[in-house]
Amino acid sequence: MRFRYATNNQRFLTYLIDFLIIEALLSGITAVIFKLMNFDVSMNDTILEQLMAEAVKALETGDMTNYFNYYMEFLKYSLVELGVQMSCALLIVVGYFIVLPKLWKKQTVSGKY
Repeated sequence: MRFRYATNNQRFLTYLIDFLIIEALLSGITAVIFKLMNFDVSMNDTILEQLMAEAVKALETGDMTNYFNYYMEFLKYSLVELGVQMSCALLIVVGYFIVLPKLWKKQTVSGKY
């Protein structure tokens, strides 16, 4: 049997399919984790809006106290959100590109590696 190499178009298509599968898994799993944690993702946007308003006030008045308080809240929510997303992404990518090919005839869902 003669081995046939994949064309660039085939490789692009398989990488695109892999990316879409990983993105769907990541979105779904992080949404479930945030729901289980009772973490309101929209709260970060609210805090950011208030942070910008406090930045303007701080420039006008010279009082930075409220600005730093909102900045710390924004940082706290951002780091929790980023930490959950990065942890899930690491687990999904390792699972998809390392564990799945070991279990499933040396291939991912979209093709062989």
